[in-house]
Amino acid sequence: MTPEELARRCDWIAARASRRLREANDLRAEFYFGKGAALYRLCTPFVDVALNHGDRKEILFALTRCLVETRGYDCFIMATDSWSFEGNERYLALTNKERAALVDRGFKRLMALGYGKRTEAISVSGQTPDFYHLAVVRYERDPPRIASTESTAVDAIKGRSTMWGDWDHPRMRETYEAVKASPITIPGTEAMPMVNIETEDP
Repeated sequence: MTPEELARRCDWIAARASRRLREANDLRAEFYFGKGAALYRLCTPFVDVALNHGDRKEILFALTRCLVETRGYDCFIMATDSWSFEGNERYLALTNKERAALVDRGFKRLMALGYGKRTEAISVSGQTPDFYHLAVVRYERDPPRIASTESTAVDAIKGRSTMWGDWDHPRMRETYEAVKASPITIPGTEAMPMVNIETEDP
């Protein structure tokens, strides 16, 4: 898979999430798994519940990584409701290192220092063993309205949701090993529907 192909998938999923928000105010998380030209979608309450609890989130991503490894998927994309930071000109003038040093949970420090505002957003993060992409759809909830959409290649996706390489998270290795040795699986992964972004509208 090329970076351009990963970007197309992320943009299609972001467009689908935008439509679901506008038409039904539906913000359920969706996971996508790719193998070659095939792309499969997982949308289950289990994922939504787990994403809202720290310990369960670790278990969810450990289970997801086990699934990716076991089935040989070469692409993982997730669309989730999240907070996003919209920086102003002062923020854009900072170096990447300076920005990273200011990031905390909920972007509270950046807002306190006057670097921009926090907005609700749908984050679509895509990864393969070699490439990473991020699409962000900022929105207003009541009434549902899309404010802006950004899509860009990124250097890496780190933390609990990493499917290839090191997690860069203190407990993920331990959680992963425990989950791998257990019979637990993610409900709904037995028969995931296939998605064709070439023929289907988002």
